Amino acid sequence: MKKSFYHLVWIVLYLTLLCFFLEISLPVVFSVKYIGIFCLGTLLLCIPHLEKGMGAADRKDIVRKNAMAAGSLQTFLMLLTMSGGSPQEGRTWQEIFLQEMVLHLRPMLYAYIVEIICRGEKTADNGIKRASEEDPGEGDERLSDGSLTAQEKRIALMIRKGMTNREIAEELYIAESTVKKHVSHIFEKLEISSRRDLR
Repeated sequence: MKKSFYHLVWIVLYLTLLCFFLEISLPVVFSVKYIGIFCLGTLLLCIPHLEKGMGAADRKDIVRKNAMAAGSLQTFLMLLTMSGGSPQEGRTWQEIFLQEMVLHLRPMLYAYIVEIICRGEKTADNGIKRASEEDPGEGDERLSDGSLTAQEKRIALMIRKGMTNREIAEELYIAESTVKKHVSHIFEKLEISSRRDLR
């Protein structure tokens, strides 16, 4: 949570500097109304994907993906509602249209901010490589033949080290039920029937 807040502070600082140098009014970029609509949309789109017992990384990933969806939907609908109208004094219809279009792209900006904040860093704070970051399939032709996804290879390697589904879920910040699905796919793809067959 601290890292997310830290990212947010630096993003806002950078955008503030951009606004200053490009002579753009900050309230134009950070519209309370549109930020509120964007946050509500993101929340509503996340609700169906949340599961009991999900790890923080899974929740962050869900927020990240749905923030992009909410920002895209909001931007699309705002662009649809743009009216050409009559040109204002001294401005052409094209200038007004372009300005309105750019203003209606703000939700995409908010979505990209959430994307940056939610990017997960999987290295331990002390710089030691975690088991989940080791080269998947290292030293085993069955794991590196291309039939398994990168995540399945990681999980297979962790099973080989004797880790339980719960330990793997905690290490990868995913739900234990997700690990079980991956294990099932690994067994099916490698045509094995038990964890011992991976060792």
